[in-house]
Amino acid sequence: MDYLALQVGTDVAERFVLALKATLVWLAEDPWIGRRCRLRPSVLSGVRQWHVHGFDSHLVFYRPRSGGIEGLRVLHGARDLPGLFEEP
Repeated sequence: MDYLALQVGTDVAERFVLALKATLVWLAEDPWIGRRCRLRPSVLSGVRQWHVHGFDSHLVFYRPRSGGIEGLRVLHGARDLPGLFEEP
């Protein structure tokens, strides 16, 4: 939140945090709604993505789990997404 607050202001950063929390609750209730990612390595199989409500350029990467989700990352969609998930 600190980075976002410095870049766009505290009002937007606070709205983002609230939107992210709401998105995570919604995903936990319906974890299969997100689009399945085709990422390598295979340890990332089953990963899905969905945008943060109201911040469509920001993506939540997660795995459906019994009773909810396992949150992995929240990233801006303009980043090199495949490169961020590659093994070193």
